[in-house]
Amino acid sequence: MRPASAMADPSTISLAIETSSPRGSIALGRGGDMLEAVDLPEARRHNVVLTPAIAALFERHGLSAADLDEVYISVGPGSFTGLRVGVATVKALALALSARIVAVATLDVLAAGAPPPPGDCPRQRLAIGLNLKKGTLYSGAFAWEAGEGGAAGWRPIIEPAVRTFDDLLSRAGRPLAIVANPLPPEADNLPPDVHRLDTALAIPRASNLWPIGHRLAREGRFSDPATLTPLYARPPEAVQLWQQRRARAAEGPSMGHESHP
Repeated sequence: MRPASAMADPSTISLAIETSSPRGSIALGRGGDMLEAVDLPEARRHNVVLTPAIAALFERHGLSAADLDEVYISVGPGSFTGLRVGVATVKALALALSARIVAVATLDVLAAGAPPPPGDCPRQRLAIGLNLKKGTLYSGAFAWEAGEGGAAGWRPIIEPAVRTFDDLLSRAGRPLAIVANPLPPEADNLPPDVHRLDTALAIPRASNLWPIGHRLAREGRFSDPATLTPLYARPPEAVQLWQQRRARAAEGPSMGHESHP
């Protein structure tokens, strides 16, 4: 395995794959530069369009898959099918080409695409919510930091988890900007120090994933393809139903339906 370096080798070829959203996108980089980012040509068909899109992107830049050194993947939460396709593709690239993998949480990808706090409100916090279901979201909160050498960005301040919208508001701090689509009905009456950002910012993009993956790769934070799995906010509905049936079966017949000799 090649050693990690604090500096990007100018010949390093990297690929970012974002399939946690219905549309999906990819980005190609060389050394410390992102060469091109493109949306996948069709929504909700990652299993059909992802591999040809990668091949076309490499060909436009005079490269082949054999040139790939690093691959960055948005691991979720997000679309169950999209995440499975993305992770399976990344594993195949890693195993076939010895490319190293960097896994990035989708909340971090969305935070990278959010605007900085306005100049008149430098202490504004950022909350991001995904996978709204039954009144809860998979969510986290971020604070803006200048970082070393002017590398400003949103840094996590509360652990991502499935929580209610009210719990998110109480934990995130104020003033607060929110990125989510959709939001629960409670968001129709937000307090004056909380506001919603454009819903377009709730779409994760490979152009925001690539810089994170590149930075983490320089820090040597690679993932093992053998243990890489999607990050799901909740188990798939079919799994939840199966678990409920197993639990009921384990409980046995209720007292009201016991048989007697």
